[in-house]
Amino acid sequence: MNQDDLLVIIEKIYEAATDTSLWPVVLQTIADAFGAQDASLSAVSPVAVPWLVAPRTDPSFLQSYGQHYHPLNLFWDRMTRVPVGTAVTDRMVLRQETLRASQFYNEWSRPRNYLSVMGATLLVEDQWRFEFVVPGKNVMLTKPLKGCSQLKSWAMRIKKRAGMSKAKVALARRLAVIMHRMLADGTPFNAAAAAA
Repeated sequence: MNQDDLLVIIEKIYEAATDTSLWPVVLQTIADAFGAQDASLSAVSPVAVPWLVAPRTDPSFLQSYGQHYHPLNLFWDRMTRVPVGTAVTDRMVLRQETLRASQFYNEWSRPRNYLSVMGATLLVEDQWRFEFVVPGKNVMLTKPLKGCSQLKSWAMRIKKRAGMSKAKVALARRLAVIMHRMLADGTPFNAAAAAA
């Protein structure tokens, strides 16, 4: 992905913020840009999922999530304890043994091959949480980020110092903060500032 591609995604996010029918295309574009299986956006409470867009996930599977599996989702439960705008991975908030032993993981996530997940709560309003989630494999640092070389260089310096998994988490957090700032107050994307 180059900087022009990233700017197109950001423009599409702004457009979808005013026309919710555009979210499926935007989410597919984001998933493709990072080599993920899918990307989702949802409005959820502890007991309800009235709005969930995951364009590559079978609608009946999404329905089963909303009707039965959402309260069993340990990752979602842990995400509720993290500040708004903070990107986290399942490994940051949950022991893998606990996750893999859960009914949610074995009956819902694993059959879809959603073996890892990264997410961020973008907004909390009136008991509702608006969340962005990317399930599947985290390959953000293995894809080229042409035009965003400062951001990638920043992440690669972390990789040398602390390892690939911490670099992926740091990059995911940085991208979530950027997205949150853009959605919250309309701040335009600046690739150089993103790496600062």
